[in-house]
Amino acid sequence: MKKTKIVATFGPSTNNDEVIESLIDEGVDVFRFNFSHSAPQEHVRNARRVREIARRMGKEITLLQDLSGPKIRLGDIPGGKILLKDGEEVYLVYEKMAGDVEGEKVLPVRFRGLFHYISPGDIILLADGKIHLEVLRVEEYRALVRVLKGGEVASRAGINLPGKELDITALTDKDVADIAKGVEGGFDWVALSFVQRASDVELVKYYLRINGSTAKVIAKIEKSSAVKRFDDILNVSDGIMIARGDLGLEIPIEELPIIQKMITRKSREKGKPVITATQMLDSMINNPTPTRAEVADVANAVIDGSDALMLSGETAIGKYPVDAVRMMRRIIEEVESSNEYRYLPSKPEWKRELDESVAYSACELAQLSSAKVIVAFTFSGVTALNIAKYRPYQTILAITPNEWVVRMLGLVWGVKPTLARVLESFEDMVYVSRRKILQYGLAQVGDRVVIVAGLPLKIPGITNLIHVTEV
Repeated sequence: MKKTKIVATFGPSTNNDEVIESLIDEGVDVFRFNFSHSAPQEHVRNARRVREIARRMGKEITLLQDLSGPKIRLGDIPGGKILLKDGEEVYLVYEKMAGDVEGEKVLPVRFRGLFHYISPGDIILLADGKIHLEVLRVEEYRALVRVLKGGEVASRAGINLPGKELDITALTDKDVADIAKGVEGGFDWVALSFVQRASDVELVKYYLRINGSTAKVIAKIEKSSAVKRFDDILNVSDGIMIARGDLGLEIPIEELPIIQKMITRKSREKGKPVITATQMLDSMINNPTPTRAEVADVANAVIDGSDALMLSGETAIGKYPVDAVRMMRRIIEEVESSNEYRYLPSKPEWKRELDESVAYSACELAQLSSAKVIVAFTFSGVTALNIAKYRPYQTILAITPNEWVVRMLGLVWGVKPTLARVLESFEDMVYVSRRKILQYGLAQVGDRVVIVAGLPLKIPGITNLIHVTEV
């Protein structure tokens, strides 16, 4: 079983039952639904459909809701697009005032507050950084800019202000409504876009609670301000996504690889799942095979310790969605089976509480005893998360009585989650462990396994037992 999970973005290219089945067969663990596009009700309908298809296949799929967040965008351009030439001067104008500028080339802006955050000399990026503008003059509702790097730009293209921190919440009115709608769809994880501070994450958790959801929150790191406050954001988040697209526009691009490694390392230290995202196999949107650089990028993200790798346009709008997943799986399996891939740090310096010390000791014991599986009995998923952070060679079989924990753990490195009733005794634990291991083909009769649990039973938050047995 591959340890690193695969996240596939749902879109027009995957909106077919046979394709969904093929993606699951090829190794997709999580389906992501991007609420920046399409109607919320359509996402809910498709999420339910994906889950039903997976269950017919005898599998559990994790569902990820990706909120739009306060993305600054252009408004609607007459004709849908405009060509900007190098050196020409154009106006950025708040869209409701765009009609007041006559005889000039105008780019309407949806965000009224933009003009309070820019000054002469600032650089503005449009359309994922393809267009570069220099600010020449700023007025109350408009700014004169010079085109440094031109090209064609379409309506509602994204606007980036590198290095600027905006005094706006990461949760828009649309996001609040989408959270409520997402609860109907049974999403297991909710990703928050353009996080700038820890309070942004806490606000999403509040709205999930009042809507009765057990979903966990992922902070998307795509702002320079989020990098500066990463430790605080990590502390309140349940997971992290390294959204390299917008982040690469917010910081000097040469700094991105080191920041990616830092975020991955710190997330692992905290035992919180981390997703590496954006342009992993981008060329496969239009081509049946990836570039060598993309293969190396995927491999390095696995070696660094990512819990999951995400495909965006490759599966949402690409010509080869199934091939992209198959290629990602092949790269993951090749890396994880290599001698260069280290599963367990010999002497990690991470500070450990009692539960984490038990988890680490279980990993060491499994390695020393040549165990095939580590079984984690867990009510909340924390025991499995604590074991996964040490990246053991063995598959982690997480057994829980809570269906929401099964779906949440579908995102976590190396974990095979499964459902079982609340057990009455330790003997029941051993029996169920052996039965589940054989059911999933994780070991053979006579193989050793390590069981991690808490006694007394039925009390969440206690992990105090390690037991070695045979199948």
